[in-house]
Amino acid sequence: MRTMAAIKGLGHAASLAALVLGSGVARADVHAAPHPAPPAGATAPSALPEPSAAKLAAVSSVDRHAAELAELSDRIWAYAEIALREHKSAAALADFAEKQGFKVQRGVAGMPTAFVATYGQGRPVIGVMGEFDALPGLSQKSVAEKTPLVEGAGGHGCGHNLFGAGSLGAAIAIKQQIAAGRLKGTVIFYGTPAEEDYGGKI
Repeated sequence: MRTMAAIKGLGHAASLAALVLGSGVARADVHAAPHPAPPAGATAPSALPEPSAAKLAAVSSVDRHAAELAELSDRIWAYAEIALREHKSAAALADFAEKQGFKVQRGVAGMPTAFVATYGQGRPVIGVMGEFDALPGLSQKSVAEKTPLVEGAGGHGCGHNLFGAGSLGAAIAIKQQIAAGRLKGTVIFYGTPAEEDYGGKI
């Protein structure tokens, strides 16, 4: 079930990767935000600079992985695991990172659902954080009115299913730039559990 929220989450990934990779703006229809008209009497801003090749490559990477990232987000939404119980969600993200060539260390900081995925070497070190925990009592079907899937169960009220998958998409885009020799350094994806309750990203 590819939702509009999942597509917007992927836009976050492309924007994050493009921001890290240099000046200019990412230009892809699915990622373009509407720009409000200037107030009466104000002058319109000058034309935006052309995006860099690195930014275009980052957006292209996210676009190539869009279906997989949306499916990953949907799986995490369905798992709806609350703080420090995100075993399936953490495994799904860590497994996907490994398939993309990251070295994954699981169970970091004494937390079984925390992981770190690393690619590259040296500096700069670019860190990208992804959350994936759900909130207790927010089980919800994909409808506009409150309709729990399971009464009293956890659910994603803050979009961490999107944040985890979208941020991993950004890390993958950066990793591909390093692998292609267009960027030097290391990218680290921090899989941070329990953000809502126990500060898993501290």
